[in-house]
Amino acid sequence: MKVLIIDDDEVNNFLCKKIMELCDFSNEVHTCESVQEGMDYLKNIKAEHPDQYPDLLFLDINMPVSNGWDFLDIYNKWIQDPTKDSLKIFMLSSSVYEEDINRAEEHPLVTKYITKPLSEDVLMQLK
Repeated sequence: MKVLIIDDDEVNNFLCKKIMELCDFSNEVHTCESVQEGMDYLKNIKAEHPDQYPDLLFLDINMPVSNGWDFLDIYNKWIQDPTKDSLKIFMLSSSVYEEDINRAEEHPLVTKYITKPLSEDVLMQLK
């Protein structure tokens, strides 16, 4: 399984990558630290190496410049037809605001809202 993490927190990215490797969830994890970097990565992979396109995306909400909601808006316009898109998007955030949780759970592109830190139990549920 190929995974992309978009989160500005380097420590969280490192820990997510390690836990995925340790529990054999994925050994193909790419991290991006901004929405722009994440979109550039996805566009490049789709154009040049479509077989390496990620299966899952873990997306943080709170990031500087552009946040997770901005990413979803940009991504939705880019893919044009969400029903043909195979990328599963999980909001992975430390936000405990009910508004964020409800918004994520109601968003058509978001598969599930997950509270940080990512755990082995959560990963096993996603397999």
